[in-house]
Amino acid sequence: MRILIIIAVASIALIGAGLVAVSRLVVWDDYRDELTAQAEALTGRSVAIQGRIDLNLLPQPTLTLGQTTVASRSDADDGVRLKVDRLDLELKPLPLLRGRLDVEEVRLVRPVWQVEAAPGGHPKLMQLTGIAAWLPLTPGGPNRVSVVDGRAVLPEFTFGQAGRLEHVNLDLSTVGPSGAVVLGGTFSLNGQPFRADGRFGRLTGERSSTLRLELNTGGLGDAGASTLTFGGVVWWRADAPRLRGELAVAGADARSTLGAIGKAVGREIVPMPPWLAAPFRL
Repeated sequence: MRILIIIAVASIALIGAGLVAVSRLVVWDDYRDELTAQAEALTGRSVAIQGRIDLNLLPQPTLTLGQTTVASRSDADDGVRLKVDRLDLELKPLPLLRGRLDVEEVRLVRPVWQVEAAPGGHPKLMQLTGIAAWLPLTPGGPNRVSVVDGRAVLPEFTFGQAGRLEHVNLDLSTVGPSGAVVLGGTFSLNGQPFRADGRFGRLTGERSSTLRLELNTGGLGDAGASTLTFGGVVWWRADAPRLRGELAVAGADARSTLGAIGKAVGREIVPMPPWLAAPFRL
C-alpha cells in the first residue's frame, strides 16, 4: 500500500510538471485572434488584446490577457471604454481537456473605466449605471467577476464637477438557479470611502428585476457610519432606466452625513449648525 501511494504521488507530480512544461512551450500569442473573438462573444463588446498572453494550468487553469481594452461597438453611443492592466480568466478544467475555453471566473486587475461626455455635456444615466450590463454573468457563462484596484475617469456631473472613482475593489457572483447577483466591496468617490453590499436579479433590458442595495460611508462596525438602503425593482432599459421601491438614509450624525455627501459630489456644503449633529432617519 505504501508503494502504491508513493507511485500515485509521483505520477501526479510528473503529470503536473508535464502540464506546466507544455503550457510554457506553447506560444499563446499565436492564438491572439481566436482569443479576441471568444472574448468579444463573451462580453458582447469590442475587445483588443495588446499585452502578453499566458496560460497557467496549476493550481487552477488561468488564461491571463495583458493590457486588454473592452469598448462599445461602433454602432453604440454610450461612449464607455474599459482598459484593464491584466485580465485573468479562470477556466473550467474538464472542457479545457476537450480543447474548449469555458470561463468560470473573471478577474479585472487595475481596470480603468473611461466615460466620455454625452452631447449635452453631462454623462447619460446609463453611462454611469450601464457598466453593470457589461459584466458577463449570464447563464452558462462565468459565475464570478472581481475588480481589483479599479478606477474610473468620469466627466462632469450635473453639479459641474468631474468625479474621481478610485480604489474600486468589488466582487460579484451569481447564486441560485435564478441567476441572482450578489455584490460586495469598497470604493472611493472624490476621496469619500464607501462600502457597498447588494443583491439584484439577472440583468436584462426586457423585463424588471429586484434590487437590494446598501451603501455605508464608514467602515464595517463603525458606529458613526451613515447608511443608504434601497429595496425595490429596477428596469435596465437603455432608453428609459427606472427604479421603483423604498429609499432610506440613516445615521448617527446628520451633519457628518451631509459633509460626506458634499465630499462625494465634489461640492462644499455651507457651514451647518451644531444641532444637526444628531441621529436621523429619512
